[in-house]
Amino acid sequence: MKSDYSDYLMDPAHLENEESEWARQGFYKKNAGAVRDVLQSRGLKTVVEFGCGSGWVAYELGEKGYSNSYIGIDKNPNCIDLAHTRNQYMTFIEGDVRDLWSFDCDVVCAFAFLKHFSLEEWGSILCHILEYGKFGVFAVAIADHDLDDGTDFPHTSVTLEHLDRAVAAAGHKILKTEHQADSATGYEMLVWTERV
Repeated sequence: MKSDYSDYLMDPAHLENEESEWARQGFYKKNAGAVRDVLQSRGLKTVVEFGCGSGWVAYELGEKGYSNSYIGIDKNPNCIDLAHTRNQYMTFIEGDVRDLWSFDCDVVCAFAFLKHFSLEEWGSILCHILEYGKFGVFAVAIADHDLDDGTDFPHTSVTLEHLDRAVAAAGHKILKTEHQADSATGYEMLVWTERV
């Protein structure tokens, strides 16, 4: 499987259509709500989203007052352009998750993003992401479900054992999980973690 998702650098029109459909299905609102719940319940403020796409989660968080405390990172320049258009007062950075970043934030999140990596690379990517936050909120594709939906990027399905190992290696513990069936991304589990 590919460890780079450059084949997913869609043209802006295709990207916007696909992500708009996900928005209509409530995917971004639900995931932004999961992040917002962690922020509000613990009195936290700062969020970094890895694989921010065209800024829909950012939009949902901005609508709830988190515009000045959000950073979105994505490798796709088309996504970054669309994110800036959608959220003019928020910060978006074109970059690779594997780069070293110089920030520590309250919450890191990643949603329809981790499945772009091979299973061999997945654990180290998640570990790298979680190192930056006190809390993590992310979605993972669950192993026993068929995720072949015809997209041109690899779906990485993990087992609970993979998940436990990666979270522990990052110095986090799992707070809770929630299964969700989502037609946009297949069968996933939302995961909340905390640095120990």
